[in-house]
Amino acid sequence: MVGGAPRKKIGILVVAYNAVSTLATVLDRIPPAFRPKVAEVVVSDDASQDSTYLVGLGYSQTSDLPITVIRQPRNLGYGGNQKAGYRYAIDHGLDTVVLLHGDGQYAPESLPEIVAPLERGECDAVFGSRMMIKGAARRGGMPLYKFVGNRVLSTLENAALGSDLSEFHSGYRAYSVQALRQIPFERNSDGFNFDTQIIIQLHDAQKRVLEVPIPTYYGDEISHVNGLRYAWDVTSDVLAYRLQKMGFGDGERVALGEEYRLKESPDSSHGRIFARLASRPRSRILDLGCSSGQLTKRLQASPATSATSPAAGIAVTSFVTVAVPYRTTGATTISSRPAPSGSGSIAMTRPAAHRSSRPAISQTMPVARVASSVLSMPSSFCAAQRIGRVSA
Repeated sequence: MVGGAPRKKIGILVVAYNAVSTLATVLDRIPPAFRPKVAEVVVSDDASQDSTYLVGLGYSQTSDLPITVIRQPRNLGYGGNQKAGYRYAIDHGLDTVVLLHGDGQYAPESLPEIVAPLERGECDAVFGSRMMIKGAARRGGMPLYKFVGNRVLSTLENAALGSDLSEFHSGYRAYSVQALRQIPFERNSDGFNFDTQIIIQLHDAQKRVLEVPIPTYYGDEISHVNGLRYAWDVTSDVLAYRLQKMGFGDGERVALGEEYRLKESPDSSHGRIFARLASRPRSRILDLGCSSGQLTKRLQASPATSATSPAAGIAVTSFVTVAVPYRTTGATTISSRPAPSGSGSIAMTRPAAHRSSRPAISQTMPVARVASSVLSMPSSFCAAQRIGRVSA
């Protein structure tokens, strides 16, 4: 019991691949004072080509730590190995799971500091950061090219997400298992960009993230990361998230933006469209974000205009729905006025919320220009992410 509350069940996930020379040392370095808090250490050998699994089994026979050694039947990849470990933590009722690398790159001595904010209930995840203390990363042996790449990518990722993390690329992390239950981490990549994708998911779910400073260590471990591919992958991930939140995506890894509601008032932009179409001939309508196709369905079913067409409901020959958020300054909606045949244009009208007191006007805008405008719109979807830092 801690302060009258049940002690949290803390698990340590040691991801290991070809770590035969370092695994035992990593486990030895778990602080003695911290060991009684540990409910389980899960060593997940990712189908190593050496004797990592046997080293783990042998260590578990003589250690005072509650160790479970798992050998994956095939190589799952860095992200895939984490997925398996986090699923294990969920299925076995752990409250907190700490990610530790079997190659010794991250100091087990920092486990108490990594876990403490979660024990106090201050956050949903804790990231160890090598960048919080100025100059510490380079003094710890981080190569210059990795330092520069880390800073550039972290700056880009913060700008894309609206976050303020000092580092996106540390693999030393602790998660609330409850938070893991609430995000679709198993849909993430099996590669090294898994770490960025899970940050995006935590951000999108408005989970609380804290950072704590950790020492930097670069030894003789072999890096399996292709730097250029990794940079491309994480950059693609954050840009894809921006597009997802603008409606260009299927919401596979993150929730899409709030549904844009159909407007029922006759004086609304949708109401004006209904009125205009009452006397219009058959036409093609490109529906950009008008409530995920609800406007088009309403137009097709409208009895007020059924007399204008031999078909039931409104005469819409075809439509394309592209979900675009309506909450962006200067947003536009599609008017029902058909563009000239073959013109490659669509009719646009500015919604009431963004109009001046002047009478409503419509304009025809080339489709290519509309697409360009959509992609360049400033995003307003980012919910405030509660991110803080813990001082050294």
